[in-house]
Amino acid sequence: MITRYHLTALISGLTLLLSVPVNSQVFPRGNGLSLSGVNQFDLYVQLSDWQDINADQTEFRRQALEALATRLASVGITRRSASRDYLLCNVRATQSNGLVAYTTTPEYWNLRSTDVHTLLWQNEAIAIVDQAEFSTELVASACADHIMAEWSKWNPAT
Repeated sequence: MITRYHLTALISGLTLLLSVPVNSQVFPRGNGLSLSGVNQFDLYVQLSDWQDINADQTEFRRQALEALATRLASVGITRRSASRDYLLCNVRATQSNGLVAYTTTPEYWNLRSTDVHTLLWQNEAIAIVDQAEFSTELVASACADHIMAEWSKWNPAT
């Protein structure tokens, strides 16, 4: 289990290494193909871990969801409530010493009412920013950029 001490040490160490988001690998590799031909998704922003962040979680989540939907609409991805195609932006964030370390994990799920839901694609990024820079737009942009990049590979403009 990660304690506050470990998180503070991690933030301090990563501060030396990171000044911009660093992407980790896509899982499963090549599974972005599952996004092909799909342009309507239900959307959700989930705040999984929220340590010492000076923002109301409910309002932050709502505003990040609106920003995510707006960004995705710019490339033709629209929001459709109750769709079985489900895009989730999972956010974890912790604040220490005026810095916020956070991860964004966009995920594409196929929801099934009578069976197990299936994770078809995900990506993850980690970043550290000054507390004043951490915002709903920053989080939404991080998720949207990964989704749009992968979606565009499999849905080229005609």
